[in-house]
Amino acid sequence: MEAISNKLRDFSGQNIYVGMDVHHKSWKVHIYSDEFELKSLSQEPDVDRLCNYLCHCWSPDQQYPIPPY
Repeated sequence: MEAISNKLRDFSGQNIYVGMDVHHKSWKVHIYSDEFELKSLSQEPDVDRLCNYLCHCWSPDQQYPIPPY
């Protein structure tokens, strides 16, 4: 069994990209860095909620776990 790494990744200076599949009742949101797909989520269509999530969870001042391949 392979051990899971607890390495953290600092995204300072990198772009964070957000792709959205927008429908009337839900949004599928995909978040990418220059190197990785970081997160995929589904949410109700709410601009304020999405902006708050992105600002809170993907602030350039934070470090994030490296996603497994």
